[in-house]
Amino acid sequence: MPPSIRLNVEVSNQNGTRTIYDGDIEPPSPLKATEVLIPLDLERSDAGENVVTARISIDGIDNDPSNNTSSMHFKVGSTSVEPVVLSNSMVPNPVTCPIKDASFCINLSSEVDLMLEIFTIEGESVGTAFIGNRWGVELGPGQSCFKIGDIIKDMPELSSGIYPYRLVLYRNGTVIERLNGKFAVLR
Repeated sequence: MPPSIRLNVEVSNQNGTRTIYDGDIEPPSPLKATEVLIPLDLERSDAGENVVTARISIDGIDNDPSNNTSSMHFKVGSTSVEPVVLSNSMVPNPVTCPIKDASFCINLSSEVDLMLEIFTIEGESVGTAFIGNRWGVELGPGQSCFKIGDIIKDMPELSSGIYPYRLVLYRNGTVIERLNGKFAVLR
């Protein structure tokens, strides 16, 4: 009988603790990892220090429970000294589906407008998206995911490789932050 793995994820802050995921996960195959994507919806009341704690419990195999808990601390705020982008990624990464079916996900501490531009490794732009109220696509604080085919209508199919991207964040028409990232495509 295969082992069973249960995952519990909570976020704690000045408002208390809330569970954002509690359920069984598929055991990974040997020498592989299992990734569980959990959106974390943030609200204005989450401003300040936050702690996300993930705990796993495993039945059916020898397990050392002393290493089954992990915590991450982060702050949510809207001042210029605090990061606006808490995380961003292409999902899945590597992209194995048609690029139009992949999603760009971003977790923000405050409302902004942004430009996402995807490049080839040689620096040629292959697609640009404009997201935010300024362009009629809602983008508030918390986790948001956008299907590439919905935000870049003329996005060409991409061959296998590494693709850098640039994020430019705007508030009231002024650039407030620039970030770079990358993702892989496997065909």
